[in-house]
Amino acid sequence: MENKDTLRCEICGKTHKDTPIIEKPCRFGFRSKIIQLKQSTGDHRTQENICLECLQGEINHL
Repeated sequence: MENKDTLRCEICGKTHKDTPIIEKPCRFGFRSKIIQLKQSTGDHRTQENICLECLQGEINHL
């Protein structure tokens, strides 16, 4: 049974026991552009939890 306080990536489901989990940035800058990242938490939080691999994939997709 998984602890309800376990941090997990809201994209792939990996936990902080498997990979680093961070709060997804609201925006990032690249080549003189500022790009807003969509947040989809489904609750009171303003930022989603995401692993570095999923964050890199989302940035590469943009």
